[in-house]
Amino acid sequence: MSTQIRRAVLADRLWPTKRVAGQATIVLAGSVLVALSAQISFPLPFTPVPLTAQTFGVLLVGVLLGPWRGALSLLLYLA
Repeated sequence: MSTQIRRAVLADRLWPTKRVAGQATIVLAGSVLVALSAQISFPLPFTPVPLTAQTFGVLLVGVLLGPWRGALSLLLYLA
């Protein structure tokens, strides 16, 4: 008999909902956060490729939502 310890992520503490609509809203919000952070760019003087805040947005969604909701959020963003 194995017992798994489920660690709570920040989304569980801020929005404690078990409803499917609530979970879908959280996933959609994570996808929107990544989409908005992709629009923020910082031009670097030594390269023509700008640095975007999308990497930070992806990491933030992973930390806030956890592995499953974060992955669903990024799959929604890719779709």
